[in-house]
Amino acid sequence: MKRINLLLFGLLISASMLMSVFAQPNPPVNLSAAINAANIPSVKLTWDAVNPSPTPNTMVKYNVYRKIGAINDTGIFVRRFSNLMHNYVFDNHVIPGKTYSYYVTAINQQGESGPSNMVEITIVPPPPPASGIITGLLTNETSGQPIFKGKIKLFKYAPGFSKVVVSDSLGNFGAVLPTGTYYLYASAIGYFSEYYENAAIFANATPIVLGENDSLHLNIGLLPFTPPVLYDLSGTVTNDLGQPEKARINVFRLRNNTHHFANSFAVTDSNGNYTVKVKEGDTVIVFAKPFKFEFLPEYFDNKRTFNEADRIYVGGNVTNINFVLDRKPVFANGIEGVVADSLGNSVESMVMAIRKFNAPTAAPRKYVTPTDSLTGAYTFSNLLPGMYILFAKPFSNYYPTYFRYDGAQTLNWRMADSVIVTETGVISNINFTVKPLPDTGFGRITGIIKDGARNAVNGAFVYATDNTGTVYSYAISDINGNFILDGLNQGSYKLVCDLMGFNPSEKNVEVDYQNSALQSVQFTLVPEGVTSVSDNKLSPANFSLDQNYPNPFNPSTMISYSIPIDGFVSLKVYNIIGKEVAFLVNGFQKSGKYDITFDASKLTSGVYFYTIKAGEFASTKKMILMR
Repeated sequence: MKRINLLLFGLLISASMLMSVFAQPNPPVNLSAAINAANIPSVKLTWDAVNPSPTPNTMVKYNVYRKIGAINDTGIFVRRFSNLMHNYVFDNHVIPGKTYSYYVTAINQQGESGPSNMVEITIVPPPPPASGIITGLLTNETSGQPIFKGKIKLFKYAPGFSKVVVSDSLGNFGAVLPTGTYYLYASAIGYFSEYYENAAIFANATPIVLGENDSLHLNIGLLPFTPPVLYDLSGTVTNDLGQPEKARINVFRLRNNTHHFANSFAVTDSNGNYTVKVKEGDTVIVFAKPFKFEFLPEYFDNKRTFNEADRIYVGGNVTNINFVLDRKPVFANGIEGVVADSLGNSVESMVMAIRKFNAPTAAPRKYVTPTDSLTGAYTFSNLLPGMYILFAKPFSNYYPTYFRYDGAQTLNWRMADSVIVTETGVISNINFTVKPLPDTGFGRITGIIKDGARNAVNGAFVYATDNTGTVYSYAISDINGNFILDGLNQGSYKLVCDLMGFNPSEKNVEVDYQNSALQSVQFTLVPEGVTSVSDNKLSPANFSLDQNYPNPFNPSTMISYSIPIDGFVSLKVYNIIGKEVAFLVNGFQKSGKYDITFDASKLTSGVYFYTIKAGEFASTKKMILMR
């Protein structure tokens, strides 16, 4: 009997121990809640486990319950997190301005504890950032009518931030923005886009400083597009005997007087006549490619290269763009190759072969041919024997370059490798690999190139390099010696001006976006072997009034003219209704070439005319002020 009692006692002790091992856990204590972040608020919950736990060898996890509202508000707690293995959690799904209540339970294999202490917390909204308001009116600058659905982009240059708003049917727009310095870009279908204030490029944009609680109102006027005025460019193509020749006439429209932008073409009729439609205000070059193999292709006025080609400004019908084709001498020789990019894609280009150190001869010194539009291949044949350098000028946005056997790019003709052409034999694999031009910057540099007698230099290269010699932009001067370099980032550059037969010229410039004034650089080129330029200025042979440059312009432009004899000169500017708005020159001047800068910052956008009178000579040209 005593033995049975002892056994029963042992069983009771074992049952008590089992119940202790598998008992439910104690609820957590010291639950607290705090706001974790102000800009993107969340709640951080922490708590303590009861220690020692009645089940020290059993894993305990935690459930978190949440109710929207205060502890004493009506509502139901809903489990927000389950089976957490640590004693903290972040609740990121909270809304500023609301109150939340929480409690935590502990769980193990045996079950879930009762709730911990309850806490409540109110998510206080962060204070709004300092801000101001920009409103405005977008209108047609010509008629004053509101522009509907125009886009207004307000952006910071650094750090990057932008907001786009759309004008309503009354032309109104507005935005609440954080304080800071902004730039504004306005655009609308059927209108010229512009930066604030009346700036065509970012470098000239006026910054807008928005302070706390500021309310700025801006009036933006955009110039409407007008249908382009078309004129006829016409002429004839004949051979050296005066007989009509069939040829394809390509008219290339230029961008910045340097890059091919678009082209149109015509084929001569049986009488050798052609006519091509061109747009008013365009600058073009004209190229004739004869159908007969025995004749050489050429640019207008017997020019052999793109650089030398006359830049023709379209201000009305252009006539007498006539070609007299030269016959090819007969040699069984040639040069052939391909123009491609680094991936092997063909790049449509104009390739020229320039004969070096040739004795005086009736044969042309330079040859030019386009590449095949599909393969990028080019071929020169029937060349005058001698030593040649070759140059590729892509039609699209690639760097031009002289040919080098090692594939290196260069715009310095002195660094080009020579190709020797004999009377017989075709030299193959004279291949160009051209690199794409960058187009990331907003900087622009304009300028003019003249020789020692102050004559404009046509077809000269100007290119911008950094301190490693890398080329970032290039331009070719037009018939008036003008050039435009654009697409430049901020920084220091060396400008190099060069042309075959002349000494190169260099200048250092700095591009700064915050400097709204366009930089203007003037180069003077002197022939090779000449180390200085004489101060004696040669008198021009004829009276002339050049087209202003740039045109269109904002707000200033240069007007150049020549007078071959001493005399009284007047130069006036008139608006479209004939009212005189500026008197630039009024007095006696000696013979020579003159450049006058016209500042139109006080005038409104529109068409203006400038007129020169010198003795019996009088001439008028049109210019466009575009803000």
